Amino acid sequence: MSRAKALAGVISALVDHTKRYYGDRLVGILQFGSTVNQIKPVTDLDLLIVVGDLSSDRQVRDQEWLKVEALLEGELQWARSEGLHLALSPIIKTPDEASRFQSYYLDFPDCSVVLYDPRQFMEKLIERTRYYIHDSGAVKKQVGSLWYWDLAPGATYKDIRKIGW
Repeated sequence: MSRAKALAGVISALVDHTKRYYGDRLVGILQFGSTVNQIKPVTDLDLLIVVGDLSSDRQVRDQEWLKVEALLEGELQWARSEGLHLALSPIIKTPDEASRFQSYYLDFPDCSVVLYDPRQFMEKLIERTRYYIHDSGAVKKQVGSLWYWDLAPGATYKDIRKIGW
C-alpha cells in the first residue's frame, strides 16, 4: 500500500475520532503544511483544529487532545507498518483565537485541505487570508530552497504598517 493511502486512512480516522470526541463543539479541521503536497516516509501532519468552549488552560487542552490521539494509535501503527511514520502536530484554538491572524495562515490559500467545516469557518478563514494577501500586496519569495513571505514589499524601516487583519 502507498504512503498516500496510509495518510488518507489516518486522516479519515482522525476526522471521525475528533468529531466523536469534541461533538458539537468541533467547528473545523484544516490540514496544512508539507503533507498537502508531498508525503515523506517520516513527516508531521499539521492541523488547525477549531473547537468551541475550550479551556483557557493549555494543559487541559493538551489532555483533551491526547485522548483523541490515543484513539488513533491503531491507525498510526498501521501507517508505520506501511512505511509512513507520522507525528500529529495539532494547533487547537477557539473560534475567537483562530479568527486572529497568524503568519502560518499565509500558506492556507494554496497549501491546505479542509477536512471538516460544517459552518464554513475554515473556508472563510482561507478566504480572509486570500483577501489579506491580495490587499496587502504580500509576496511569497524564495532564497535557495527556503520560502518566506514579504509582508510589506517596498516598505522601508520608516514605514509603519499593521501586519495581519
